[in-house]
Amino acid sequence: MTLFPPLYRYETLRLTLMGLLIYFSSQYIFAPNKTYSAARIVMLSLFFLTYTAAIKIIPEGHLRKEGVFLLGTALIAGLYYFVSRPQIKKIFRRR
Repeated sequence: MTLFPPLYRYETLRLTLMGLLIYFSSQYIFAPNKTYSAARIVMLSLFFLTYTAAIKIIPEGHLRKEGVFLLGTALIAGLYYFVSRPQIKKIFRRR
């Protein structure tokens, strides 16, 4: 019996959530006045997911199966990063 989704996907998600917890905890301790928009939080979580997946998937040899996933999450995270910039927000602000 095979496990679906594969075990490395669960491990990637677990490591991503731990990394985000550590990142936001350190931000809360060292920069408590820093605020995040919803787009910035989504962008950070997608970047963490992409980096963690790349670290887990590439050495284990699953890049052929998961390459589209890595590329897709990197592109979506980049899009969120571009949209969350203050210069871009000014364009779409109500007048």
